Amino acid sequence: MQKSFSKIALKDMLHLTMENMKKRRSRILLTIGDVFLGVSLVSSMMMLSLSHMHGSISPFVFIHLTEYQLWVSIISISVCIITIFNSMLIAVTERYKEIGTMKCLGAKDSLILYFFILESLIISFIGGSLGFIVSFIFTAPIILIQSGGLISIQNYLSILIISLLISVLINLVATIYPAYHASKINPAETLRFEV
Repeated sequence: MQKSFSKIALKDMLHLTMENMKKRRSRILLTIGDVFLGVSLVSSMMMLSLSHMHGSISPFVFIHLTEYQLWVSIISISVCIITIFNSMLIAVTERYKEIGTMKCLGAKDSLILYFFILESLIISFIGGSLGFIVSFIFTAPIILIQSGGLISIQNYLSILIISLLISVLINLVATIYPAYHASKINPAETLRFEV
């Protein structure tokens, strides 16, 4: 029984993470919504900024943001990090007994850390993809009206990649401490813990 959590396949870890996310659907949806709003704001500003550029455009889309757009993006990303950090700390508290039970069954600290990181990556890809799609839907008509045409597909792909990288970065930065805290939980303390 001691080896039940010591080695676990990625497929099983993904299944357990998805089941856990289904149980805490409302918190997960709020976190996805937070990532979605932050990424959609930043990617729509990148799209609108690129629509005013002509000729060769570098793949570093952030270079083309104005100072105002850059500061709004930084503030938006900072708010996302703080709210996701808070949400992940609540997730650790909600799962305190579950984490303790897993550790009693042989789960190592690294496995607990991987569970939270995997959940964070799933949230970031869903939120980042939705944010890009919605920003494209809302900015495309504006770009068509202002410029008479859309920006190139290559630029949209670079904005998509940057949007996904931003969402992953936001989630990883916000999840590192709560995941580390969860991995260091003493299983004996969880038996006395009341939620």
